[in-house]
Amino acid sequence: MKPFPILQIINLVFGVVLFAMEWPLPLLAGSSVHRSLEFRLAFLPLTTLAAALIYQGTNAAIYYFIGLLVYFWAYSEGEVRFLTLTPCPRLGLPARPLYFRLLTLRL
Repeated sequence: MKPFPILQIINLVFGVVLFAMEWPLPLLAGSSVHRSLEFRLAFLPLTTLAAALIYQGTNAAIYYFIGLLVYFWAYSEGEVRFLTLTPCPRLGLPARPLYFRLLTLRL
């Protein structure tokens, strides 16, 4: 029986999920999961642990940990993420659900 690369598959799935949350895909854009810093604060430690368990993921684990610290810092300062459907004047794009401008506010 050949070994099955389960840890590499877990890292791949976690990386795709984080990429989908950072780059607002139409499926996730504007959803409560995409706007939630709490979800990211719960998901990033799992991703960091999975990346740290494999030898090739050491640098990625360090970057994930730095991102976790920054998200925790923003959460502790009271920042909130939300999306607006305003047009992007720099690119000349109309206001469509695919094009978002991400705003970060402090409450």
